[in-house]
Amino acid sequence: ASSNPDIVLDSPSGVAIKSKLTKITDGSVYFDGTGDLNVGSSSDFTMGTGDFTVECFITKDDTSHRGIWQISSTAGGLQETNYTQTLALGYQSNRWQLYAGGGQVDGASPPTNGSVAPRKWYHLAVVRNSGTTKLYVDGRQEISTSDTYNYTGTYMALGGYYNTSYLHLGNISNLRVIKGTA
Repeated sequence: ASSNPDIVLDSPSGVAIKSKLTKITDGSVYFDGTGDLNVGSSSDFTMGTGDFTVECFITKDDTSHRGIWQISSTAGGLQETNYTQTLALGYQSNRWQLYAGGGQVDGASPPTNGSVAPRKWYHLAVVRNSGTTKLYVDGRQEISTSDTYNYTGTYMALGGYYNTSYLHLGNISNLRVIKGTA
């Protein structure tokens, strides 16, 4: 066991982190709209037909159409062909957008919580519980859709969805993927 205070002993692979975070968004990653982060392939992203939660904190530098993350069967994570077979989250034309349940699901315009403000932090949680997938923005339900889809993707792209035309411009912090729990 490491005696280094910046190593979390119960984290996967003992990931190094900043141990004295003053707020939940310290240590966020900035995406400049020109690249995404390929998390790689893992069966941990294969949600199957069970319950799951994918959550993170984000800021957007502007209100343009951009993706936040995508789980797919394509190496690199971004998938534009058969994109309805993926699980993805983005923001488009004054509304949140979710690819889930084998289709595209758009939220209200303007969003229930109001239009997205540049450089404001938002907590986003995509949750499937007993065949219904919901998007929560700052704890308020924004989207709900019936979803018994069998998600088989093993790749995750962070900071975009669909293709490189929709890369995130802003920060992402504290992304968590929880398989088997809503």
